[in-house]
Amino acid sequence: MAELIPSDVLEQAYANQKKLVTEVIKTKGIAGYKAAVSGRGGQKNMGLSTLLAGVLYQDGNLENNSTIELSDFKLAKIETEIGYRLAQDVSELTSVENVQSFIAELLPVFEVPDVTSEDPANITVPELIGSNTFSSHQVLGDAVPVGSVDPNSIVAELFHNNTAINTGKGTDAMDNQWEALSVAINFAIEHGYSPKKGDIVITGALGQIHAIEKGTYTADYGKLGKLKLEVK
Repeated sequence: MAELIPSDVLEQAYANQKKLVTEVIKTKGIAGYKAAVSGRGGQKNMGLSTLLAGVLYQDGNLENNSTIELSDFKLAKIETEIGYRLAQDVSELTSVENVQSFIAELLPVFEVPDVTSEDPANITVPELIGSNTFSSHQVLGDAVPVGSVDPNSIVAELFHNNTAINTGKGTDAMDNQWEALSVAINFAIEHGYSPKKGDIVITGALGQIHAIEKGTYTADYGKLGKLKLEVK
């Protein structure tokens, strides 16, 4: 367990993130918000008491069955995540108990961050935050109505060229999807963003994060559906 990172260090890192995002969204827009380092074990190892958060870019939205070019990324990763589409604008802080009332739909998501660090093996927490947690692209699957699936019961299996490479479960995020979702939404409000109806919020990786290779990635989320991404 690492020593907790001082709050002033985290605040400066988020200030750096806000400066970056403010510039980037002038051309890329906002699609929603994201959690990172959602697993309790990872948080302890990095000196964190909660998850990290950031912004999803509108021009990073990809449809299911999309194709990407590996050469367009510096160091692309792939994560199986659960996404939530907001049912309304949100201006007040949420809680674990009431956050579901702000949600219209759930959907399976591949997050495809691009690790642009000069030293990917030694990324610090301030760098991770300041980079907007390397937000780049997200593949959005078909949505189901909120209440039709318990996200904490989801098991997501990830395959590369039909070989299983990862199994994650909904409770990998903060041990409770609704808690991870609430923290991510509150981050947006507390940092001066205005979560809008239709925005997507993703709650962090289920299982492990993998470097992307060429080939076909598929994921089976059970009742939440399936995803596919071609990498050329």
